[in-house]
Amino acid sequence: MVVSAQDSNGVARAADILLRAAAFGVVVIPTVRLGATAWTRLASLAHRAGALLLTLGVEASDELRYFASLRVRLRCAGVRWAGESGPFNVLTGAGAEATVLKHKRAAPGGRAHFARTTFENTGVPLESVRERESLIEDPLQRRADRRILAV
Repeated sequence: MVVSAQDSNGVARAADILLRAAAFGVVVIPTVRLGATAWTRLASLAHRAGALLLTLGVEASDELRYFASLRVRLRCAGVRWAGESGPFNVLTGAGAEATVLKHKRAAPGGRAHFARTTFENTGVPLESVRERESLIEDPLQRRADRRILAV
């Protein structure tokens, strides 16, 4: 179910309604700036409903950082393409790296690398495969702590 909201209060209200209904095991909302009272209420409703409240965004507010049980930073680790440069490339794989920034029940700093390759086993063989690693000096890397998932 997708619910559109115009502002942060609308996002909080929609999440409140979905969590009170206890009809969903996971409720995903964008990271919005809400007060501590609103985050307390949403965390309590998620706990009572046995649901996971997941916020996705670039930067978490201080209140959300406090109430989050888990914060994870994701970054692209690389992309693999097949074929010559141009519009007819074939995506053959991608990788991501996750770093635990906060965990209420374990030490932060854990890392995981996810690599995904194409699922196609048939068809024309992929001849020239090019791999493009993510740039170390990526401008967003300097602000990587702002790309955060809070659970």
